[in-house]
Amino acid sequence: MAEHGAVVYTFAAPGTLGANWVIYLELANAFMPRHVSVVGTNSSNALLSLGVSGATTAVLDTKDFGDSGDPAEYGPSDFADADYQFAKGDIMVITVDYDGASGTAVADPCIVVTGLLGA
Repeated sequence: MAEHGAVVYTFAAPGTLGANWVIYLELANAFMPRHVSVVGTNSSNALLSLGVSGATTAVLDTKDFGDSGDPAEYGPSDFADADYQFAKGDIMVITVDYDGASGTAVADPCIVVTGLLGA
């Protein structure tokens, strides 16, 4: 993939989640994720996965959320494939398991995915 610049995708939800949150984003360009940051405002058991339709953990498989305003950060060394590239038109799928294994639900979740754009 020939990189053409950086992009940041940001997602946030006010309040405490009462169910899993699944975000679907159709990509207008090829995209190579390089950094993921996740946080809630409380101490929770929330988990995050990042992938594509049909393989929702292809990039990031079930990682812990940051707690009490202290983000958890993940990069290529944490990814299932450090050089994973979404193709133009792929559906990026971000899954938040709001309470892990029936633990404490995340409040005010914020997710930031940063990466490189391609053609």
